[in-house]
Amino acid sequence: MKQPALLLSVIFVVLFAGCRKLAFYGDTFYTVRGKIVDAANQPVANLPLVLYAVGAEFSLAPPGGTRQVRQLSANGMTGADGVFRLIFPKSNGQHALILENYQVIDSLEGSLCATCVEVDIKAARDYLIEIAPIRVGLP
Repeated sequence: MKQPALLLSVIFVVLFAGCRKLAFYGDTFYTVRGKIVDAANQPVANLPLVLYAVGAEFSLAPPGGTRQVRQLSANGMTGADGVFRLIFPKSNGQHALILENYQVIDSLEGSLCATCVEVDIKAARDYLIEIAPIRVGLP
């Protein structure tokens, strides 16, 4: 009699629990530093920046499948010289720097979308990620 109840419990957990949720590791922080310039290589001042941790969650529960999730990790602005610095917690997802109201024209970093740049924590040295200048234009 206990075996069917145990089997039903296992099936319930498998069907309704998601796999590998986006997680943060609060004891490890990274700093990303870079510069935003326009098409003429002039600094873009006071540009709002948002850094998200991006991951995928899979669930067998209805409707099922995989969905993209993103969680705010840090936000800030470029200075008068176009330079920015953001501090963010480590996560098990990718990190995307969103450039609000601008489109990425040129970047040595990977581009995840037209208005964002990938921040790769594997490139960190002593928890600092230096990004080459990012050239942007109005969308």
